[in-house]
Amino acid sequence: MAQIEAIRAVLHGKQWGPVTSGFDVTASRAHGGVQTVHVAMQRLGFASLIAPPSPPASGDMVLAMVASRILAPQAKLATTRRWHTSTPAEAFGLAAADEQDLYAAMDWLLARQNMIEKKLATRHLSPGGLVLYDLSSSYFEGSAPAALAKRGYTIAVMARHAASQLRLVVK
Repeated sequence: MAQIEAIRAVLHGKQWGPVTSGFDVTASRAHGGVQTVHVAMQRLGFASLIAPPSPPASGDMVLAMVASRILAPQAKLATTRRWHTSTPAEAFGLAAADEQDLYAAMDWLLARQNMIEKKLATRHLSPGGLVLYDLSSSYFEGSAPAALAKRGYTIAVMARHAASQLRLVVK
């Protein structure tokens, strides 16, 4: 009966109490970015590039990894850990995965590299067209924003410096 009286009070414009008193939050994970990337991948037909007509579990793992790399680039172990604070695994229909599953999916993807490249060429190139590709590395001395450079070895200088890589494809 108390619930009915509370509903009547709310319908008459009376405040029942703080909204948070009506329920308990048991979990809250980020999903908006994951959904945005997932929908964009669907509209671009990304899954059909890697394994038509629909990818197997390894393909779904690759899709989830690509989405994760778009949202928050990081190592495979960190990716699987981040899946506990966001929703890519669920959005792409995956059960819990560890970094070994991601490495296996990368092996699966590598076996399809030639097929994927041919599909991309068919989709984006015209006969006799030219594609230019360049990979440049640069290093920084001093300080640089962390988002632009990471410590590591560069091609140009075999010493530990903050490095940045730029990949450019022109068609």
